[in-house]
Amino acid sequence: MIMSAHRTSRPRAAGAKRTAERGGFTLLSVLIAAAILIVGVLTVARSNTAIMAAQTDAGLSTKALEIARGYVEEIRARNPQTLATEPAVTIDDEGKPAVDGGFVRSMTVVSERENLLRVTVSVKGSRADQPVELVTFIYKGVHDD
Repeated sequence: MIMSAHRTSRPRAAGAKRTAERGGFTLLSVLIAAAILIVGVLTVARSNTAIMAAQTDAGLSTKALEIARGYVEEIRARNPQTLATEPAVTIDDEGKPAVDGGFVRSMTVVSERENLLRVTVSVKGSRADQPVELVTFIYKGVHDD
């Protein structure tokens, strides 16, 4: 027994036309998708740049604070009778004077009372907008005349 399969066939031209209408991408839709993708990528790149700059600034501020703390401890070890205001000096990231250092440190000494000094240490990084300032009070002690 011979069985024959009966298929209905459509003309190829009509089927091809319907496929093109339903499933294809047009040039305009591809361009719009590319534009949206480019905007997204540029936004992510700009955000990454801002994050990197903020991390760098935070690192410099942390280093400036570390330098200022170290210098305050150094000042506290000195004789309080001889403390005086110091001009700004360029220092490296270890707090040592250096011509090409990335930080500027200064110290201001103000007499608050007869035996009390207010010492302000200021350290500013090369890229920082504002310096890091630490204030400490040092008792000079009683001295005999």
